[in-house]
Formats: sequence, structure tokens, C-alpha cells
Amino acid sequence: MLDRDIEKLIRNLARYEAKMSSLWWNFWRGIVYGLGFFVGSAILAALLIYLLSRATTMAYVGDFIRNIVDLASKTHP
Repeated sequence: MLDRDIEKLIRNLARYEAKMSSLWWNFWRGIVYGLGFFVGSAILAALLIYLLSRATTMAYVGDFIRNIVDLASKTHP
């Protein structure tokens, strides 16, 4: 009887330890995912701004972008 209780206790402790390890793993994975999302978004935004600044030399697209930049500069002095 005591042997079964000890075995059950050991199994429960092993499950608890695995659950805590999983929680920490998921926590750190979420931190890294969020950081990667932030850095990736910043790089994509910078690339988009760069490409749009180069597109101002195009005929129709350039006028459209120039209007957007003018509107943005008026709202943010």
C-alpha cells in the first residue's frame, strides 16, 4: 500500500515538474516571438518607407505619395 502511494506521489511530482517546465518554455517562447514580430515589423516598415520614397519619381504614383507626405507633414509639425 505504501509503495503504491509513493509511486503515485512520484508520478504526480513528475507531472507537476513537466507542467512547470512547459509553462516556462511557453513564456520564453512568447517573449522571443513578440520580440521577433516587433523587429520584423520595424524592418518591413523601414523598407516600405524607403521604397515609397524612391517611388516619388514615378509619374502617377509619385504624385499620390507626395500628397500623402504633404498631408502627414501638415498633421505632424
